[in-house]
Amino acid sequence: MVTSFLYFVFSFVVAAAFGVLFSGVSSACVDAGHVHFLGKGGGVAVVLKCRVYTIWDFRIVATLLMHEWIYALALLH
Repeated sequence: MVTSFLYFVFSFVVAAAFGVLFSGVSSACVDAGHVHFLGKGGGVAVVLKCRVYTIWDFRIVATLLMHEWIYALALLH
């Protein structure tokens, strides 16, 4: 549980840091990410699946991670 959370935080920081350096959004990545997110709600799985489609675009990864962060907060309350 703690390891997964730390991995999530690390992934978000990396995505946010590199996000300003890269541009472009892949619709395939967005579609695959959102379908997976809505289906299972797994942040790490979404990131990995997203990177399979667009490994050069970290901004969309940060967006998907933010969605998962909000989802996690909703579960905690």
